[in-house]
Amino acid sequence: APFDSNGVVYLYLGTENGLETEPRQTIRPSDLAVSNSISTFGWSLDGGVDMDDNSYPDVMVGTMKGYAVYLRALPIIDLEADIVINPDTPINRTNSALKVDVPDNPSYQAVAVDIKICFKYLKGVVDGTSQEIEVNYTLTSDYKNAKGFRMYFKPSTSAPKSQKLMGRTVVSTDGTQMCTSTFKSYFNDEIYDFRHIYFKLEADVKDSRSFSNRVTLNDKLIDAAEDRVVMQSGCTKPSGVCQADLVLSPVQFEISPKGYDAIAIDRTDYVLFNINVTNRGEDDAFRPELSLTLPRNIIFNRRQAVGDQSEEDVGHIKCITKQDEDLTNKVICSLSQELEVGASEVFGLSVITTNIEDLSQKTLVFDFNARVQEPSEELETLLGDNNQKVTIQVGYPAGIELLGRPLREKQPYSNDVKKGTSSPSTAKAIGPDVRHELEVSIADGAQEDAFDNVVLVVNWPEYMGNGDDYLLYLVHVVIEDPTQDNTYCVSNGLINHAGVEDNTVRKRRSADAEEAKDLPPVNCADTETQGCRNFNCFINRLERGNTIKFKFMARLWESTLYNVGNINVTSFVNVTSVAQQDFVFGPEGKSAMKSQFYPSSATKRNYLWIIIGSVIAGILLLILIIIILWKCGFFKRKAPPTVRAEAHEHEAEG
Repeated sequence: APFDSNGVVYLYLGTENGLETEPRQTIRPSDLAVSNSISTFGWSLDGGVDMDDNSYPDVMVGTMKGYAVYLRALPIIDLEADIVINPDTPINRTNSALKVDVPDNPSYQAVAVDIKICFKYLKGVVDGTSQEIEVNYTLTSDYKNAKGFRMYFKPSTSAPKSQKLMGRTVVSTDGTQMCTSTFKSYFNDEIYDFRHIYFKLEADVKDSRSFSNRVTLNDKLIDAAEDRVVMQSGCTKPSGVCQADLVLSPVQFEISPKGYDAIAIDRTDYVLFNINVTNRGEDDAFRPELSLTLPRNIIFNRRQAVGDQSEEDVGHIKCITKQDEDLTNKVICSLSQELEVGASEVFGLSVITTNIEDLSQKTLVFDFNARVQEPSEELETLLGDNNQKVTIQVGYPAGIELLGRPLREKQPYSNDVKKGTSSPSTAKAIGPDVRHELEVSIADGAQEDAFDNVVLVVNWPEYMGNGDDYLLYLVHVVIEDPTQDNTYCVSNGLINHAGVEDNTVRKRRSADAEEAKDLPPVNCADTETQGCRNFNCFINRLERGNTIKFKFMARLWESTLYNVGNINVTSFVNVTSVAQQDFVFGPEGKSAMKSQFYPSSATKRNYLWIIIGSVIAGILLLILIIIILWKCGFFKRKAPPTVRAEAHEHEAEG
């Protein structure tokens, strides 16, 4: 292909079925030691002649300007490489038994390990009997550490500290493993942490003296081997590797403003994700991290406290943003330095969504991943619960408005009706009438003037808890639609499905019954509430200016509430879809209708006790007043003398 840039030569291998469909080798002028000005490389080809007498035909490649490049064909060999480190147990840097003299400073000792490199010939084509192949190698210490190397080589007194050790050895084609002599690698006291120290071995035969014109290594063996020195830590395993098991719980999210389950363009501001990472492994997890891959146009806002947390509870969690080579933005959060067994990290991550201006992305995928760092490790079989993906829909706000309310917010009921041997025969016998009313319309400022096939989901509090005792028994639904025959509900067998029978027995509570207690609320706006059943209502067409009304006619099943007190019951309706695409529904598309029920018999008894208490208090007050007057001598005063008594006295004197 001479006109592909400066020219390219593609080499295809032949098989019994013809040429392979993919080239085994691609050669460009930039890959060769030729002039950069060469062009039309591959204008002409010639081959079939063994120029270097190694039993392989070579190739000549020509150009339009008369240049020719000689390409030698070499047999490919495979070598097996290994790095042998002694000791192979976790290293304690305070272990004096491992300390040796450093060549340039005999008065200073450092912990060191012994290393040797081994090669073994596996396969390849060579002439004649067993031969020796010269192999060049480069050994790099701590190559994964970007902050500097924690172990170094110093082969002689005059040599400086070095991260790399280079040398040459020989390998026999008879398949015998051949190793170098042992050399030492010393610990650098200036840099230290608990992470493992990795060594990488690279090898080639390009410049070997005796065999460079005869063979080449398979590409995959250029990076020949890898090994590591394990640092001793507080892990329970003798290997020094901490076996952690991070579990990332399903990620819940909240969209601001509240009430949205999807991102509404020009309406929603940010999304808050609730993160929970737990270590369920055998050992502590060192330096665990959580990463979040952000979709395009999403900006990381901050790490924050969630629930009852304070900023102090999450202050140790540090998050940064970084961009990968493919321009993908990520958030990296460093959690506890050491996450103990059974401990959890709980926090929130918020991202800004205001940069979304159109529907070029109809769904956003947020990819969360938890991982440990050395000296901790996690088995591959345990990595399945480290990743969670959250998909959020994007759309325009629909503007369908639901306005719901109970006909009566507070209603009395009789809590002294015991369960009978059979069900009530009429709806009236079940209990008091309960009505929840809902209006559906298009709000002012909505983008559309009409919506087709509007689907409402009604979550109705039919049962008490997870049992089979009825609570709010739905008798029927009345629909007021100005367009006629436009709206209907499919109850899934919920409306009046009990099949009531005769012989209702209503028994009064005995005088020594227990005191009534309030019940926890039954709130069907909470999807986790037990006892709620749902059904759908459909509006074929909803137009601006028209209001469609639903009246959910129900009865409170009194016998379920025998001998109990107050209870709040909430039904919930929300819009889930319309025929038009790309619309999402916010808080205006949801409505909760709450009724509060209180026992009427308990209310009467309370009035009676108030009257009795008032009478007794009045009598006691009267007695108290009499006692006070008696103490003051009010009842001991003498009556004043009369005129008649004075006349009698005068007569006696006369």
